[in-house]
Amino acid sequence: MYARSITLAMLLAASPALAQTAPPTPAPQPQVPPQPPQQPYPQPYPQPYPQQPYGYPPPQQQPYGYPPPQQPYGYPPPPQPQPMFQPDATPPGGDLEVVADFALLGILGSVTLIDARDLGDEGTGTLMVMAGAAAGAGTGFLLSEKIHPTRGDGHATTMGMGLGMANGALLLVPLGLEGSSEEVLPTLLVSGTVGAIGGLALSRGMELTPGQTMFATNLSLLGLGTSAIAGALLDTDGEFDKGEMSALLVGLDGGAAAGILLAPKIDWSYRRARMVGIASLVGFMSGSLIATALSNGERADGTSSNDPDPDAVAGGLLAGMWGGFLLGAKLTQGWSPDPKYAPRRNPVAIAPLASPSTVGVSLGGTF
Repeated sequence: MYARSITLAMLLAASPALAQTAPPTPAPQPQVPPQPPQQPYPQPYPQPYPQQPYGYPPPQQQPYGYPPPQQPYGYPPPPQPQPMFQPDATPPGGDLEVVADFALLGILGSVTLIDARDLGDEGTGTLMVMAGAAAGAGTGFLLSEKIHPTRGDGHATTMGMGLGMANGALLLVPLGLEGSSEEVLPTLLVSGTVGAIGGLALSRGMELTPGQTMFATNLSLLGLGTSAIAGALLDTDGEFDKGEMSALLVGLDGGAAAGILLAPKIDWSYRRARMVGIASLVGFMSGSLIATALSNGERADGTSSNDPDPDAVAGGLLAGMWGGFLLGAKLTQGWSPDPKYAPRRNPVAIAPLASPSTVGVSLGGTF
């Protein structure tokens, strides 16, 4: 009895361990038939490059070892610096002035021809004047297209034409011409044409600037005025004879020669030379007014009169003319010279600077 009890107790003690170590029985799995292997999609054309979205080009290949530059998000690329001051590529020329001068000579030539032929038909005369102007303008245009005159050349052409006509008019009396239109008009035409061509050729050879040409013109007018006033002061008979005309001729040509010889040695701009010429004219008028106002009354010979003294007026004109010239040159002494003589400077470049911490402007150039 004791042996049966021990055996039963041993069986009851071993039954939980047997229940934990026994493997579970697997459930039966359904049978799935095998699937055939999937064939790849055939590609009829090889693709050497990957396809990009529509509207975007393929990325550019960067050099080996240099990564592509990355732009900070939200900041546009900085603009390229642009020159602030750029020199004029094409300075103003004297084409228009040369064309106008030759057109005036053409009109004078047609008037000379009309006077020589004694044409009485107004319509024919008008057509001839228009034809002469067109012929002269065309000649000046062809000449300008050939030589491309500068602004100084144009001023020299005008100065030469005026100087030539003045010489022709002053030579009428010394040469003993009667002064009829048949003699005056051809003389003015020939002298004006020679002066215009000579002035243009002289300016081309000396490379005169507009300021230098204006300076020579001012001196020629001052020489003419000086000779006229000196002739009026030295005249005793009150007649304008060959001596006075010769003196005017010498003063005009002498002033022009002095201006041409001195012109290459100055650096005046056209603005300064024009201002000095205006100052000379203002001095001429002011001198005449002051001399006229102060010369009334007692004369040097003891007589009294309400009329101005001619000698005092002439002296006032001479002093005012040269005084205005010298005063104008002194007051414009600090003005900028002609661009031909101005110092060359590099253009100044300006560009904005922008960064996450700094905003400013950069300047570049020679200061």
